[in-house]
Formats: sequence, C-alpha cells, structure tokens
Amino acid sequence: MIQITPEALQQMIEDASARAASRAVAQYVAEHAVPPLPPRHPGEGPGVDMAPGNNTMD
Repeated sequence: MIQITPEALQQMIEDASARAASRAVAQYVAEHAVPPLPPRHPGEGPGVDMAPGNNTMD
C-alpha cells in the first residue's frame, strides 16, 4: 500500500489548485480578450506620436 504524508497530500492539492486556476485564467482571457488598438499611423505602434517636434529622434 502506498503511504502519502499529509505534507505530500497538501502539496498535491496546492499543485492541482494552481493548475486549475491557471487554466481558468487562460480560458477567461481567451473568451474576453480585446484586440489590440490599431496603430495611430501606419507602421507605428499604439500610442506613438511622430508629429514633427514630438519625437526625440530629431
């Protein structure tokens, strides 16, 4: 017969709980994800303002 210590049992419960929580979060995100905002100008990332004088490259 296999003997499982209370500590080992507690660890198994915590591991299973963490896996279940991780799956639940992943499922929620997949169901409620919002698409990213489109770039403000073609070829630029969200929120980037490249109007003259507004960038630090010039």
